[in-house]
Amino acid sequence: MSYMPYIQAAKVGIEFLQKSQEAAAQDALYQQNRLAAAQARDLKIQQLQAQANQTSELFAERKRQTSIQELKAQEQIINEATYGGNTLNMKLLDAEAQKLRANDAYTRQNSLYQQQISYQSQGIDAEAQNRINQVNQGVQPSLGMSLFSAAASAYAADEYYNEGKLFGTIFQLGSDATGNNTKPLPATPKLSN
Repeated sequence: MSYMPYIQAAKVGIEFLQKSQEAAAQDALYQQNRLAAAQARDLKIQQLQAQANQTSELFAERKRQTSIQELKAQEQIINEATYGGNTLNMKLLDAEAQKLRANDAYTRQNSLYQQQISYQSQGIDAEAQNRINQVNQGVQPSLGMSLFSAAASAYAADEYYNEGKLFGTIFQLGSDATGNNTKPLPATPKLSN
């Protein structure tokens, strides 16, 4: 009797274990890549947020400076005014309007810069997702297919080396090892309604 059917079945089992180890290694690489991409994304977004905060502070400082300049202009207008009434009020309103226009411009610039930061953050997220997608996740081999493959390999080896003696006796119901039919097939019980 040849041991080739058993060797073929063992070979398929070893291949299954190797594929499982390769899948685990690939999955570890995928997870490591995913973590690195997320960390890189987070660092880039933190840098953008720091820039956004600095820019917001810069615009806020410009607004404060504009308010101070407007107050100084009002003080100067009042000190130089030898006239009263509507002319003084018009000059004061003009100084206030200039301050508001400057503040609106700063607010608009800050809003546009914040929107740009948002778009850059979305781009960084897309880059990270693309980097994650470049590495395939490990896929475990199918145990059922491996068992089926082991049985098929063992059966083929039995047919080739043992002339079907091992599996032939298993698949012949009611036959002895010589292939002679010694037992009748079992009766099928009738189901009652």
